[in-house]
Amino acid sequence: MRLKTVFVGGAVACGLSVAAPAVASANVMWCVGDPPVQMSSPSGTNFTVSTQIFTTGNKQHLSQLVDEKVTSVSDGHGGTLVTVEIIGPAGQPMTVVASVNKYKVSGQASGVGDVSVTLDVPVA
Repeated sequence: MRLKTVFVGGAVACGLSVAAPAVASANVMWCVGDPPVQMSSPSGTNFTVSTQIFTTGNKQHLSQLVDEKVTSVSDGHGGTLVTVEIIGPAGQPMTVVASVNKYKVSGQASGVGDVSVTLDVPVA
């Protein structure tokens, strides 16, 4: 009776160890989230811009090679244009998602090397 229990437990353990690598290899996208950036509109209203960078493969070293520049100007219609520019390694394909959750505004762009996303935030 004990031998049967040990055999069944061993079979289950072998099955789980064989299935685990297949699940781990299914993740082909890698993402890094930059710290949120505090911004002010031309009239002085404060808001936070969040940025995430997606790339293919295991590129964990990318976080040290990426530079982020966030600027804001008046859009001339009572809002604020926010530009998020990600400067990455030459030849590295990336998708950048930027958002201002307070005003439910988001945008994304894809490219190789440098990628810019422009958001029109509805606050002067």
